Amino acid sequence: MLTMHTSDEAFQLAATYELGEPIRVYRTEKRSHVKLFGWVLAFVSLFVLIMVFIQAPFRFTSTIITLYSIMLAILLFVALLFLLPLLGVRRSTIYICSAGFILRRKHADQIVRWEEVEWVLSNNGQCVVYLANKQRVVISRFIGNLDMLAQEIELKARLVRRPEGQNNLEIQFEHLRRSQEVRAQERGAHLTGNHRSIGKETQEEASDLQEEYRLGEVIATFHGGFKGLLRQEAVGLPFYYFLLLAFPSLLVGQPFQFRFFPGGSFLASNMGLLYLALFLLSSFFFPRFFARFLRFHVYTEGFVLINGSVFEVVRWEQVEKIIYHKTMPILSAPLCHIYLTNGNTLTISSYIHERSTVKQIFDEHVGKKVEAG
Repeated sequence: MLTMHTSDEAFQLAATYELGEPIRVYRTEKRSHVKLFGWVLAFVSLFVLIMVFIQAPFRFTSTIITLYSIMLAILLFVALLFLLPLLGVRRSTIYICSAGFILRRKHADQIVRWEEVEWVLSNNGQCVVYLANKQRVVISRFIGNLDMLAQEIELKARLVRRPEGQNNLEIQFEHLRRSQEVRAQERGAHLTGNHRSIGKETQEEASDLQEEYRLGEVIATFHGGFKGLLRQEAVGLPFYYFLLLAFPSLLVGQPFQFRFFPGGSFLASNMGLLYLALFLLSSFFFPRFFARFLRFHVYTEGFVLINGSVFEVVRWEQVEKIIYHKTMPILSAPLCHIYLTNGNTLTISSYIHERSTVKQIFDEHVGKKVEAG
């Protein structure tokens, strides 16, 4: 929950910790998560009941009613086990002030000034603030408007380091955030207006971009995803649709004992292994299949990043810093985050080819780099 009107407590805390004037408040918001959990529980319960009724028609006998009651009780008990951690989340409040922020929990307050923030990682519903003293501030994923909070902390930490950042920080932040929104709208209009087709790569793409944006000589072009045959649509697309339809086919065929499937008896007796194999194969295939759209053109004066609907042209002097990640690519972590002087943040996928060469090019052109775990 985001609140623009600050309370007396916010003014008292800001005065106590000398953080200037309080601006806005972020609070824990569990209602939307509980509502989502309720819809998921209702869908799963309905699905389980349908599967049971298909295999064994319901009859009003004491034994059957008792059996179904036990099944329902087990289902509700398992749901309660999943719900308890959500209900047990401690309430947190974050007060954004002109000179920093206060993370208030039940037993302690954590004070962070903008100049102490090194960088912010916001990914998969989590927000971690890394400080200059190597400590971390972990913000609960149940904070309302978490993405907006992470953006505000990151942008203000950048702005305060600029010569003009000490004065009118809130005005500068709002101006930078609005300019980001305008640039995002312009990029969307640029793509939807068919000014550039980025769906498929052409042989002249790197040289055409070089001439259009005057980025100097072409150094290299890097791609992502699979190499070889699986990169071709004629091979990759059939495999993609096979995996996409495999799960619903198994779900539909299971209640009928796979009578209409070849080798139905084998399928019926090895369902666990089949689901596990499909899950592992899908986890390996899908990220690399979609990463085939990635192109990273590197020039002497900058680079162009194309990935799906992302189209970014960046000069080397616009790169403020780079955060490298050491996580293994199999976990789908990005190779690095690129922080630009205009407040934008770019992500280079870990599925890009020749990662060591890409890192070496960044090291040659970018001064400030951070290694993160």
